Amino acid sequence: MNKKLLSFIMTFLLIITSFSNIVRAESYWDVYDDYIQALDSNDSKSIIACVKRIEAVYPSPSNETEYSRLAYATDRAALEYEKSGYYTQACEYYNKALVCFKWLNDNGTDYVDKIKMLEGIIDHTEGIFEVYTESDTLSDAGYFGQINEPESEFGTYYGMCSDYIDGNQSAKLVYVQFFTEDISWFDWQLPPNQNDIVEIGWNVPNETYEDLAQVCDEQTDEYILRNVKWLASQNYKFIIRFGAEVNCWTDLDNYPSDKGKTQFTDMFKRAFAKVADYVHKYAPNCAMMFSPNDISNWYYTAEDFYPGDEYVDWIGMSSYCNISSIASGETGNQTDAWYCRGVYENQLIRIKKIVDQFNDRKPIAISECGFAYEDPLGVQNIEHAIQALNYFYTYVNMVYPQIRAVFYFNADFGGTCFSLKGNQDMYNEYISTVNKNVSMQKTTQTSGQNYIKLANLNEDTNQISLYTCLYYPGAAGNVSYELDGEEIYSSYSYPYKCVIPRPSAGFHTLTVTARAANTVKTKNYAITVTDTGNIEVTESIMTDVPASSWAFESISYVVKHDMFNGMTENTFEPKTNLTRAMLITVIARPEGVEENKYCTTKFADVKTGKYYTGYIKWASDNDIINGISTNEFAPEQPITRQQTAAVLFRYANFKGFDTSGRNDLSGYTDKNQISDYAESAMQWANSAGLISGRTPVTLEPRGFATRAEIAKIMMVFDKTYN
Repeated sequence: MNKKLLSFIMTFLLIITSFSNIVRAESYWDVYDDYIQALDSNDSKSIIACVKRIEAVYPSPSNETEYSRLAYATDRAALEYEKSGYYTQACEYYNKALVCFKWLNDNGTDYVDKIKMLEGIIDHTEGIFEVYTESDTLSDAGYFGQINEPESEFGTYYGMCSDYIDGNQSAKLVYVQFFTEDISWFDWQLPPNQNDIVEIGWNVPNETYEDLAQVCDEQTDEYILRNVKWLASQNYKFIIRFGAEVNCWTDLDNYPSDKGKTQFTDMFKRAFAKVADYVHKYAPNCAMMFSPNDISNWYYTAEDFYPGDEYVDWIGMSSYCNISSIASGETGNQTDAWYCRGVYENQLIRIKKIVDQFNDRKPIAISECGFAYEDPLGVQNIEHAIQALNYFYTYVNMVYPQIRAVFYFNADFGGTCFSLKGNQDMYNEYISTVNKNVSMQKTTQTSGQNYIKLANLNEDTNQISLYTCLYYPGAAGNVSYELDGEEIYSSYSYPYKCVIPRPSAGFHTLTVTARAANTVKTKNYAITVTDTGNIEVTESIMTDVPASSWAFESISYVVKHDMFNGMTENTFEPKTNLTRAMLITVIARPEGVEENKYCTTKFADVKTGKYYTGYIKWASDNDIINGISTNEFAPEQPITRQQTAAVLFRYANFKGFDTSGRNDLSGYTDKNQISDYAESAMQWANSAGLISGRTPVTLEPRGFATRAEIAKIMMVFDKTYN
């Protein structure tokens, strides 16, 4: 064909194709009228459909107009999903909106408040779904070695201010006014049991900048020293809570500018550091607690006031539950979500930010909490208070094991009633709830249990006590449990407790399903019970491996023991063929081999910069692998079953394991397909239970091995030899 004619035809086809794409592509204005009409009719499905069309218009936004259109559209789609009870999708779209608003904020438009509100509502629509159990020997709480910190297996201190009530407690809260009162004046409030922990609420009387400046003045040195030395003379464990709730003092409103804000926070840090220096120098039995309110003044955060790790031994927080008279009661109200009020009332979410910030470095306490059951306006009521108290004391140290102490404000304040001694129903509820909290009761006994995540259970126990925490805003919940595919319990009432007698020896599956509105979440667990009664539980996070799968046990095992990674965070792709490089990676990582991407190997096709380069070099240097030729390894090629056996055979010999076992493979009709180099390895692998027939009479030695098959092989190998 004539070259010019061919060129003309190709150019013409490209033009036609491009024009066709332009015609097919939808512009924002093509969607706009439909979107406005959907908004006017308040039709959720139509609104969401239009938002998806807008997303298709701007798959890669690049300017303010595009980000702005996407920001408001995705925010609205999130609301529609939330109103319909599809919380997973709502959370996804609120996160999409957050990305857009952050871009806009970073590029010249002020969206600081909007970003804060979106972050609040994301916490709620993300929800809570976790399964826990009791343990005699384990704890999920970290141990940081801070002053007066209970050891990780000790449990959760609990107590209150004012008079002790009947029943065992392990903590006491005493209030003292800085400047005007000495701590020694309140020695009569110290608990009879000197093993109890005592929180001293050393409050700044007027909660002002001037008060903090006075603390820093040298004229207060003698007052501080006198009190600290008295504390040191007492045979108690004290926690000094200085300047509580500073992040919501009224005086903060007088320091709104950036300069004024820094002036205030710096003064607090100076005052706190001064007290801490005296405490740490003269009173080894005293710890310093930084204790903000769980929700800050709008223009401040708890972090703004943090004095620094060297001055702080404990993190505390106040967390009160009151019915909010200004809550809108509307789904999607992001201000309500930020303040955790109305539809979004949940104290576990209120305290989450502070726990998340400090949980990896300090023990945490609820330094003060209360549940209002009466106030002058008649807003509070006893039914709400009882339910809130029960919920909080049931879950607070189950969901957050970092919380090692909980103090109740057993008093009334400003006309609002919190006192347990003032109401028999509240008193009874408190006693009943703390008596059921096994981790709290552990602090008053010589032995007891902790709450741990079910996935972490690994001990000899006669039963598995299951608890589930389930929360989505405004939605009633249901939790059901299936053992080995059969439903054994279902409940609509928290903590959704289910007790399973120790299952028979062997492998079992447990599926926990949570339902809230139109949201359904499932957790799958592998339970292995040994002949001696030890129970080990593994959670499978791989959504493409159901509990009914033959590979569920092995995939759960290799993921838990860090032998395998998923292909994504939540998918394993069990039917995908494993490559030669992947197998080497699986056996090299547990050996502590460094990734070392930029080393060189003897194989020309193993390039530098790949995730597997260092692992292949290690395996080659130790004669664990051979190439497919002298200088080729074929790292991306799927590995066969006989190649797998050969690699593991050499690896087992490298480790010094017994590889003398051999099985006669003559019963397999395709035995002759085994290559000479792999014959001994296949006989050994078959005898060790690593590789059996794909059918009763075929081995398929040259068939490719899937990720699920290799997971099973590696689990058996690990259990057999390690």
